[in-house]
Amino acid sequence: MAPFEFTEEELRHVRQQAEDSYRALDRIRCPYFAGDVHFNTDGFRHLLFKWWNRSRDQRDQFLRLKHFDRAPEILRLSRTLQGKEETHEWERRPASWTVGESHDAGNVL
Repeated sequence: MAPFEFTEEELRHVRQQAEDSYRALDRIRCPYFAGDVHFNTDGFRHLLFKWWNRSRDQRDQFLRLKHFDRAPEILRLSRTLQGKEETHEWERRPASWTVGESHDAGNVL
């Protein structure tokens, strides 16, 4: 099997297409969550970064961005969970949030 290869230009093009598609979305009803999944800037950032200060490698970014256009349909049709991972790690939040403030906007991608 040949290695998966792409150019910087292809990555930029795929990223721009995914970003345009992402910005066009507001929310999608997901049967599994029995509610809406909201698309915000944190969700798009998650496609590019593994953690708050660490980028995903370019191959991972390319694959996630290239197939992003399938996400709305997958969410609309999802009725089961394939797997679940729980972690006990700190999550970095914006400095403008204070302890006790609620920023739960439902399911966010």
